[in-house]
Amino acid sequence: MLILSAIALGEIGLYGWNAGVQEQRTADASRSLRLHLMEINEIETAARTWNNPGAEELKQLLMDLEEQFKYSDPISDPAMYETEDIISQQISLLHDHVALLLVLQEPPADWKEQTEGLAESIAGTLQRRNQELAALK
Repeated sequence: MLILSAIALGEIGLYGWNAGVQEQRTADASRSLRLHLMEINEIETAARTWNNPGAEELKQLLMDLEEQFKYSDPISDPAMYETEDIISQQISLLHDHVALLLVLQEPPADWKEQTEGLAESIAGTLQRRNQELAALK
């Protein structure tokens, strides 16, 4: 009887350990999307301080981009590292672009087109990411 109890406890411990490992893997797999959303939120927060007639358009563009991430597949895959890295680089470019807009007295005439181009590039890479993830599943 003691041996059966020990075996049962061992199986329960192993099951608990496996569940913990799987939970950690899920958290790791969703980390990149959470980081992307945090970065976009930081850009939105900075954009709120912009005193320019185009500020509302910029905020809306950023909110639309955030929406696309919210409805994106939250779980990534190790095979998607390069695509996730490209998205991070694109978001970083958008962050730098918005930061530059905030410090300029007068933004360039084509600031809106440049910003839209960056946002569309991010959205396109995100869409490709989601398609590749769907193919991996």
